[in-house]
Amino acid sequence: MKCGNCGNCGNCGKQAKQNKNFYFSFISINIMSIEYSGKNNFEDKYIIKVEGKVIGNITVNFESRSIMNIFIVPDFERMGYGTRLVKHVEDLFREKKFPIIRTSTITSLEAKNFFSKLGFSIDNQELGLKILSTEF
Repeated sequence: MKCGNCGNCGNCGKQAKQNKNFYFSFISINIMSIEYSGKNNFEDKYIIKVEGKVIGNITVNFESRSIMNIFIVPDFERMGYGTRLVKHVEDLFREKKFPIIRTSTITSLEAKNFFSKLGFSIDNQELGLKILSTEF
């Protein structure tokens, strides 16, 4: 009979030791957290931690329904942490029943590519927009 978690051995601990990618993914999920860091003027900040160490943040303005800033420590870039922060904020917007999410001005090609891959459309004024739902 196949295991419900790993679909293979029936003993996930044993499978985790045999398959390094599965083991790494399992560990990563358990040591990463996103926490509310506080409010400054009209902006809310969320931090992302790995093994208790802050490795990035995202700043959101719920009034303007915008992501104002996102930062990941260079050693942790391109590991999915920025995507996790944006997805977390998207979930918060959905909970508040906000149908769209914007970005502030995006000037770098890297940022344009990042937000485009997450489903944002970038206009000629370098502002990003993503429709989360048409049902609210």
